[in-house]
Parts: sequence; C-alpha cells; structure tokens
Amino acid sequence: TCFQRSVAEDPSNQAAHYNLGNAQRAGGAFGKAAQSYKDALALDTPGPSMFADAYHGLAATQLAAGDAAASLATARLAMSLDEGLPTQQRSPAPRIAAGQATEALGDSDGAILLFDQALEMSRDSPSRADAHQARGRTLMGLGRLQESLEALDASLLAAPDTAQVHADRGVCLFEMERGKECLEAFDRSLRLQQDPEVAANAEQAAQYFGSK
Repeated sequence: TCFQRSVAEDPSNQAAHYNLGNAQRAGGAFGKAAQSYKDALALDTPGPSMFADAYHGLAATQLAAGDAAASLATARLAMSLDEGLPTQQRSPAPRIAAGQATEALGDSDGAILLFDQALEMSRDSPSRADAHQARGRTLMGLGRLQESLEALDASLLAAPDTAQVHADRGVCLFEMERGKECLEAFDRSLRLQQDPEVAANAEQAAQYFGSK
C-alpha cells in the first residue's frame, strides 16, 4: 500500500507509521496495526506530534481485538502524559478511547464522565464529533434515548456526513418508535456508505414499522 511504501521510504516518518496503523486497523489486521502505532510512538519528528492520535489508535485497536483492559491502560497512559498542560492544550482523543474501554468493562457512568471531559477539551476540535457519538451510543445502552439522540445530533452538527452516526441515530429512533425518522436515518447512512449490518437493520425497521 501507499502507507507501507511511505514507511519503507522513510522509517523515521511518524505520520506514515500512524497512517499505516489506521489502514491496518480498518482492514482488521489488529496485530499489525498495534505494532504500527507502537512504531509511531517510538518516534518524535519535527512538526506536529501524532503521539495522542497514535495512543488513541493503539487503544482502539486493543479494544477491537477484545482486550478492553489493555485499551484502558494505554488510554490512561496517554492521559497522564498531558496532565500538566492547560485543559485547552490536552488532547481529547485518549479520553474518548478511555471512555470506550471503560464502557466495555461495564462502567457506563464512568464512560460518560470521560466523554464529557473530552468534550470540554474539544470545543474547536474534530474530536468533538467522536466524543458526542461515543457519548450517544453509551446513553443509548443505558436506555436514555432522548439524551442519546441529542448527543448523536450534536455529533452530526460537527461532522454531518458520518455514515455510522446516521446509523446509530436510526437505531435510537427505532427504539423510540419514531418510524419515519428512523427509516430516513438508515437511508442517509446507506447513501453515504454501504454496510451490510446497517442494511439489515434498515430492512428490519421497514418491516416492523410497515406492519404497524
């Protein structure tokens, strides 16, 4: 891939290792992705550091691989590195990762607190959409559907074309028995990105609301 070529051409390029890790994680190669993120973390090159993003990527990879405890440990380590910085200079990404791992370990209330911390740090950051989405999904799991919908709507205000957030919104609206809006949310998600799971949910919702 182009990211592998970039790493081969310049092994000291932190961003290349990070981008390769993202591609490997998206492809389900979690072991390789974890190593690429670790390779990125071993480097400190001139220009903007990608340490926070690489820690977030590593934590997300560990969570996707089923190791929530390792994911939380990685995220907490990243959080500790910017403890002394003013709030506005801290990265929200590790807090989002920590929240996701905390939820996976069964502490939804603790996860929401971490997502709220991330939102405080990301008033002008692209991570704001991610924090709102993660918060919305956790609230949905708690059955707090109106709050979940509000969080997902806030995520879409920050990043309107995120297919997964539209799909999450569809699930939330399904649980709220809001059929027309539910089907519209799934349709919007599928227009942005085809996904078999979302398509199956959309079909199930259409059958359910069509029978009422």
